[in-house]
Amino acid sequence: MKTLLNPNSKAILLIFLINSCVSTINFETKDDDGDDNLVVYGEITDSPGPYSVEIYKSTPFFEANTSIGNAIVRDANVVLHDIENNYSEELILRNGKYWTSENGIRGKVGNGYFLSIQVEDKVYQSSVQYILPVAKIDSVSYEVVYLPQVVNNITKDFPYAQLYAYFQDDPNMTNYYMWKWSGTTQIKTFPELHFFRENNVEVLDPLPCSGAFGDACTCCDCWVQHGTENPLTVFSDVYQNGSYINKHPLFLVPITSNLFDVELRLSVRQQSINSDIYSFWNQIAGQQQSQGTIFALPPGTVNGNIRNINDDGEVVWGAFIASAVSTHSQFISRSDFDFRFPKDTIKESCLTVNSSTNIRPDYWQD
Repeated sequence: MKTLLNPNSKAILLIFLINSCVSTINFETKDDDGDDNLVVYGEITDSPGPYSVEIYKSTPFFEANTSIGNAIVRDANVVLHDIENNYSEELILRNGKYWTSENGIRGKVGNGYFLSIQVEDKVYQSSVQYILPVAKIDSVSYEVVYLPQVVNNITKDFPYAQLYAYFQDDPNMTNYYMWKWSGTTQIKTFPELHFFRENNVEVLDPLPCSGAFGDACTCCDCWVQHGTENPLTVFSDVYQNGSYINKHPLFLVPITSNLFDVELRLSVRQQSINSDIYSFWNQIAGQQQSQGTIFALPPGTVNGNIRNINDDGEVVWGAFIASAVSTHSQFISRSDFDFRFPKDTIKESCLTVNSSTNIRPDYWQD
């Protein structure tokens, strides 16, 4: 299903933006006495591991474009506990995150898990999180919508794909849902048109990988990974328990040449979450929605599920999540849209693009 909405429908679309987008949220990350706050984000699911936990200090955790390399806590003792099997696994720091082992702990529906962290002389612990069943996503649709943005002091309307989910809610329990999206984009560049300048004249200089010298091009077609960092789209079935959830709004995905150079394989992850995690993310979304109004929430009121076991007054940001996962994937092509948008002609190797590979994924369609 695809629908093109009128650019003038801005009031409704801004509501969608508030409910659906992942954007920068700036938290104050120091207590009143000047101490740095601990920031934790970890997750275990019923999908195969390994699983990771991120631990930081002294940075706005939800500020997506902030460099956080120096804020990583590298000397923590991090343990993931499985309460059903009375089993614990110590996580290993690798590439800035704490990881379970390849053959270590595994998430299982119905089981409970919690996280314990020791940093210097302080011990932190999450609440127990149970992996609850999750409904299967039947389908995902999108509508093209236009939202205003200010560029060089000029307001312009830019296109987005508003995603919607369809699924049957379980009538036998209260369900709390969370969604994330990721995507793989095929991109095409033109390394055979590479050039250098000499005396202000462009001199053609094809790259060796371009195929311009008789071999097949190995750097013309690449695949790039995209996705959300922090989920802000959550939902409770408290008023729709047992209903068929029809066209539930999810994310706004920008329609740009970066994402839709040739084709995007979109994957939407629907996850079950515990009630305290739903409350946590819902408070964050509410704070984002009310910023700048008299209803704005003080940052300290957004509470996660991790605490200092010896000091309940210490503020700890973030959360530990346990969830089941249902994933729906589909291809969206540039040609699926009923309008044109600019496309850059990149005269370089496609491997120069961040997170790119020239190895075609097994799941890719022609």
